[in-house]
Amino acid sequence: MKRHAEKSPLVSVCVPAYNGGLYLRECLDGILGQTFDDFELLLVDDCSHDSTRDIFDEYAHADTRIRIILNKHNLGLVSNWNQCINLARGEWIKFAFQDDLLRKDCLEKMLSGATRPLVFCRREFLFEPGTARETVEWYKNLPDIPRVLGNANDFSPEDVRAAVFQEPLNFFGEPTAALLHKSLFDQFGFFNANLTQLCDLEYWIRVSTNTGLNYIDQPLAAFRYHTSSTSSRNRDPEREERLSVFDRLVLAHEHAYNSHYAALREYAARQTPSQHYPRELAKKAAWVHAKARSLAANLDSLDTAWLDQWNALVTKYPHLGRSHWMIPHWANQFWQRHAGWRFRRQPR
Repeated sequence: MKRHAEKSPLVSVCVPAYNGGLYLRECLDGILGQTFDDFELLLVDDCSHDSTRDIFDEYAHADTRIRIILNKHNLGLVSNWNQCINLARGEWIKFAFQDDLLRKDCLEKMLSGATRPLVFCRREFLFEPGTARETVEWYKNLPDIPRVLGNANDFSPEDVRAAVFQEPLNFFGEPTAALLHKSLFDQFGFFNANLTQLCDLEYWIRVSTNTGLNYIDQPLAAFRYHTSSTSSRNRDPEREERLSVFDRLVLAHEHAYNSHYAALREYAARQTPSQHYPRELAKKAAWVHAKARSLAANLDSLDTAWLDQWNALVTKYPHLGRSHWMIPHWANQFWQRHAGWRFRRQPR
C-alpha cells in the first residue's frame, strides 16, 4: 500500500554522495525496487563535480519519494552522513552508499527482524575486475557477526561487550549493512567526524554495547570495492598507516573517557586480566607523540604530517596530553631528550 503524502515515511533511505556517477544508477535502482515502499529516498550531494547531480535530477523527476539536498560547501565524508541524519524524516535510517547495492527485500527483511534499535544484515562484497588478490582475500577474511557473536538473531548489550573486548576489527559491517532507529542519534549522538577509517566501527560499539543488536543472516546488502572508492584510497600504505594510528587513538580515547562507553569500561574491569582503558590510552598517546616528534625532527624527511595531526587532535581531546596517566610517559620522554643520551654507550 502506498503511503499518504502528508504522512512521515517509516524509513529514510539516505544516499550521501560525492562524485558517485559511476555506480549511482545501479544503487538507486536497487533502492527504488524495494518490496517495502513506505520510505523516502534522501539524496544528499556533497558538491560533486561529475554527473551525480544530473542523475539525481533525472530520478527525482520520475519518483516523488525522492528528495534532493545540495550542500552549499563540501562537508566531507562523515559530516555528510550526519547531514543525512539531520534531514531525514523517517523513524528508521537506512544508509545506501553510492557504490553499494541493496537486495530488493532488504528493507522488508530488516524491519521484520527489528526488535532492537540497531539491526545488521549479512553483506556481500563486489570487487572491480583487476582488484588485487590480496585485497580480495583481506575483505573476505574479515570477521563477521556470526563468527564473533554466534549464530543467532538477537544479541544483548553484554554479548556485544564481550565480543568487542576480544575482537578489535569491524565485525559488524559497513553502514550499508545497518538499519538504525532515529532515536539512537538523540541518545548517543552522531558519527564522529574526527575519524576517517573507523567512523562506523566507533559508532557501532558506542551504541550496541548499550542497546544490543539484531542480525539478519541473509545477504541483503553488497559493499563495492573499486579503485576510486574511499576504502581503496585509504589503502595507500603511508596514508593508511597514519590514518589507522590516529583513528585507533581516537577510538581508545572514546573507550577511556566517553560516557557512552561506561558499561564497556565496567565490563573490561571485571575481566581477568582486566583492561584499564585510560592507562592503555596514555601508552598509545605517548608512542604516537614520540613518533610524531621524531618524524618532524628528521632533517632528511621533515615529515610534519604526524605532528600536525597530533596537535590538532590534542585540542579536541585534551586527555591525550593532560591525563595524569601520561605523567610517567612525559617524564621518560623528557629524560631521553635531555639526560638519557649521556648514559648511552658511545661507539668507539
